[in-house]
Amino acid sequence: MAATQFRPSGEGWIFRAPTPLGVGPHPHYIVDDAKKATIEIIVGAGTIVLYVLVILLVIWFLLYPAGRIWVTSPSQFEDHVLTFMIVGLSLSILQNLYHCFALWPLLRTSPRSAERITLVERMTPLALYSKRLLSFGFLFLAAAFLIMTYRALTSRPWDIAGYIAVVATGAMAAYYGLALWARRQLGRS
Repeated sequence: MAATQFRPSGEGWIFRAPTPLGVGPHPHYIVDDAKKATIEIIVGAGTIVLYVLVILLVIWFLLYPAGRIWVTSPSQFEDHVLTFMIVGLSLSILQNLYHCFALWPLLRTSPRSAERITLVERMTPLALYSKRLLSFGFLFLAAAFLIMTYRALTSRPWDIAGYIAVVATGAMAAYYGLALWARRQLGRS
């Protein structure tokens, strides 16, 4: 987390705080070492809780295949996958809200920073992997995205699993593409 959310500064640490909605400009604050340690504990606790809930969600997904919230498609498996994805996304949103509300009393007294942690700096841990590995991952996921897009557009219109696969592989391909871009910006080969 320290590599993506904190950056050393002359006055302490620049911290990229979460936003309640998860999108939009993130506020940046200047924090000292004590506040940095407290922020790491709060965010670490939230991450541990998220991992435990995701493990429970995966266990539910594997052991209770008939469990679903509602029926939207002719296939129970597709409904089960859709429920799994909605609950997983909801957990991520709840974790972000927890971070916002738990960090607010701590950051309320911290000064705002004009400096920003850039996308390249946030992508640096992933960009340090092999250029060949990142290129292979990007090309594989881009090809899978194109194939799944074709399958989703030529299948039954109510087959939601195809659309979910398109969104998931497209997001992963974009993530690997950003890592390649960050690697190029860092000047590493």
